[in-house]
Amino acid sequence: MFKIPKRFMLIVSLLIIAAQLLVACGGDTPTATPIAAPTNTTAPVAAPTDTTAPVAQATDTAAPAEATATTAPTGGKVKVGLSFSDFATERWKNEEQAMRKLLEGLGYEVLTQEANHDVKLQNDQIDNMVSQGVKVLIIVAEDGDAAVTSVDKAAAAGVKVISYDRLIKSPNVSAYLSFDNVEVGRQQATGVMKALGIDSWDVAAKGKAKVVKLGGSPTDNNAILFRKGQDEVLDKLVSDGKIEIVADQWVDNWDAANL
Repeated sequence: MFKIPKRFMLIVSLLIIAAQLLVACGGDTPTATPIAAPTNTTAPVAAPTDTTAPVAQATDTAAPAEATATTAPTGGKVKVGLSFSDFATERWKNEEQAMRKLLEGLGYEVLTQEANHDVKLQNDQIDNMVSQGVKVLIIVAEDGDAAVTSVDKAAAAGVKVISYDRLIKSPNVSAYLSFDNVEVGRQQATGVMKALGIDSWDVAAKGKAKVVKLGGSPTDNNAILFRKGQDEVLDKLVSDGKIEIVADQWVDNWDAANL
């Protein structure tokens, strides 16, 4: 039986929300068309803990609830901006290509910017896409706090902003779409402890199992949520005397060079 990758489901959900927000922006009456079935050629790289369903939190009350994608209005293409923190992370380039293919297939013009982990550059790029007339921005933020500056300006200009995968901490975001990242963290810690054989670990013979915690980028809200879920599993094992945390480090920009 064919299983649709959860990352693809996340992208399709994102595009449905984007289309709904575009309808809310006004313009000619669009024609509702279903999203095409997924193809393997543009499927993004799956995350190692791809067992949880995506979680969408829409904050724009003007968006309709009908779960269909929407073609672009006639009389000129509507512009959609894609802002990515980086393309060094392999999944982001794959997902940009998937989003672009689906959006262009629906008749939208797509503008893409990649900030190479530069917070100021990402804000400048967002400002620039707003000046070029985008109606919706889909943003993977390098820093969910720093992105607020450009997001608030975009929203004030009437642009609908979707915070994709990483939370942008602004009330002016129209929708936030991600996974249950606390559960992802729980599954990560549970998987590592299972591989370690912690249930049968002989503390008397071996001593406490030594564990190193490596968090992601401290500017990425997902990394904070991952850690929360991990600690729900690990803290109990520390209390039970089975493991010892011997090091705890965060990794700037999710870059292995910073380990």
